[in-house]
Amino acid sequence: ESASELFIRSNRDFIQNMTEESVTSVFQPIVRLVDNRIVGYEALGRGLEPNMPRSPAEMFRRAAVFGMQANLSELLRRVAVKRVADSIE
Repeated sequence: ESASELFIRSNRDFIQNMTEESVTSVFQPIVRLVDNRIVGYEALGRGLEPNMPRSPAEMFRRAAVFGMQANLSELLRRVAVKRVADSIE
């Protein structure tokens, strides 16, 4: 497989993964240093599929190739909110 074919396949896979919402969220506690109390959580997006970058920075670099940064940002927020909603039902 040539470099250009690999690039095309990789980008096609990325768009397909975006369409299939192949991302998840992990939640990192936000801790108040004065008393080590958890005051909230930060949702961190991660890719799920082997051909989807795990790193949010890499996902956003890939999305920038297609002008899809806003789409990715919205997808990651939607998935995070759904995970929280599912956990409290």
